[in-house]
Amino acid sequence: MDLTYAQRFGHWHVRAEAVLQNPRDLVTGQTLARRARRSLTAALHYTQRLWYAGAEWLATGPRPDSPYTTTIDPGYVVTNAVAGVHLADHWIASLRLVNVFGVQYTEVAGYETEGRALFVRVIWHY
Repeated sequence: MDLTYAQRFGHWHVRAEAVLQNPRDLVTGQTLARRARRSLTAALHYTQRLWYAGAEWLATGPRPDSPYTTTIDPGYVVTNAVAGVHLADHWIASLRLVNVFGVQYTEVAGYETEGRALFVRVIWHY
């Protein structure tokens, strides 16, 4: 089941989505790898005429890593920060700071996820 909420309050934009699922293979009955039973994404953005800023969150519950092992990948919460500005009629510059708090988490056992990262974008659109 997916539940979604989105609303604007003046300059504020709020969005949240919850996923509640029973991720099973219908043939074998095994739980599907790397799929949490519960996850939540949320965002809070403040927008002015020429700029915006906000925060985004991803929370996911524990999940089996593989149908071939008993490894359970733990749940985690990651916070991202975003900001952008309209430079000219068709130009936008934006920043995205991923994993603001440098949380160490696992998406796949044995593979490191990136730590904190900053992405800079300059966009031209018509």
